[in-house]
Amino acid sequence: MPGVGKTSLALHLAHRLLAKERTAAPVLFANLRGSAPQGPPADPTAVLETFLRLLGTTGDRIPYSLDARAALYRHLLAGTGALIVLDDATDAEQIRPLLPGTPGCRTVITSRRTLTGLGECDRLPVPLLEPDDSVELLRATAGADRIAPANPAVEQIADLLGHLPLALSLIGRHMRDHPAWALGDYYREPLISLALEDGVRTALSASDARLPKGTRRLLRLLALHPLQEIDAATAAALLGEPTATAEQHLTTLTAAHLIERTAPGSYRLHPLVHAYAEERICIDEPATRIRQALGRLLEHGRSREGAVRLETRTLHTLRLPIPQQHAEADEEPTLLQQLHTGRVLAA
Repeated sequence: MPGVGKTSLALHLAHRLLAKERTAAPVLFANLRGSAPQGPPADPTAVLETFLRLLGTTGDRIPYSLDARAALYRHLLAGTGALIVLDDATDAEQIRPLLPGTPGCRTVITSRRTLTGLGECDRLPVPLLEPDDSVELLRATAGADRIAPANPAVEQIADLLGHLPLALSLIGRHMRDHPAWALGDYYREPLISLALEDGVRTALSASDARLPKGTRRLLRLLALHPLQEIDAATAAALLGEPTATAEQHLTTLTAAHLIERTAPGSYRLHPLVHAYAEERICIDEPATRIRQALGRLLEHGRSREGAVRLETRTLHTLRLPIPQQHAEADEEPTLLQQLHTGRVLAA
């Protein structure tokens, strides 16, 4: 997932390897810009030119073609035990020319996508932090004097941020720099807004921008579903498309690590991805289509579970009847009537 700390982990591993071995082996690092918010991913031909210069090749001896550069690169790395760090890769096609291809050289690759076509390699998914580690990161960033140990409010803040390292670091710095804010001031609305404003939105937007159009639309419509597990049939109801199409979109979102596959056929959005989707749906989907998607979702819910419980929620500029787990039963007729008569109310 964006912001989970892949680059930090890769650099930490590289430093640990170098400290342990204490050799003069070459170390090469490249940001491949696979999820850069602006501009295209790095061209492997250009990356190889940089690597060759770092390995001592003068400009007049650098070949022009990608294949020739890759061959010279591998020749120069043979027997060196080099360490190559390829950060934020796009796909196997971008990576393949940059692999050393020689025994003794090590390569660490990070990517927001599930990479295929690389042959035999060790894969290390980077999970979200455990609750205790989340609290420790908040304390380390905000300062131990700002956050007392074993404080339930801090644990709640970490839960609301979904234990995402980037968000925890951002909020920790905000706590450090704004001592007038009590911990109780970091309730859901300002907390999520601060996390999105200070960098999480940019990270999510970069991954979102590289999704196919239909998958981007599903991501936004998922904001209408509660923060709980969803299956392909429910996603299909939101989209108004066949279940097989929804499954393809969910697979794409999973590969981009924008949704988690919790069990066969079941998926769940991270709280901050859900908040991002809430933000985007009001910008990218017209109110008429939001109302239609809600109608399909409610009909689908009734066909599977009987009565659908609702609550009125504001998604930025819209007040909508949204399905939820714990709503008062007497709310339902009024809210359903609002939906079926086309009342999507501006806040």
